[in-house]
Amino acid sequence: MKQKVRTSKLFRHIGLYLVYCGSLLLIAGYATGYTQSNTLLIISAIMIIIGTILHIYRLKKESNY
Repeated sequence: MKQKVRTSKLFRHIGLYLVYCGSLLLIAGYATGYTQSNTLLIISAIMIIIGTILHIYRLKKESNY
């Protein structure tokens, strides 16, 4: 019988938090006029992609189907 390991709320929703932070970085970069470099775009895109993957993985892992 498998025992479910309790995880903290932060770890459970880390995928969503990464997506939110990546989106906020994009908005903050545009609002402050920091558009000369692609670094901010790349970092926020990586955060959004990894967050999406983690969120989907977590949903599939918790699903009964």
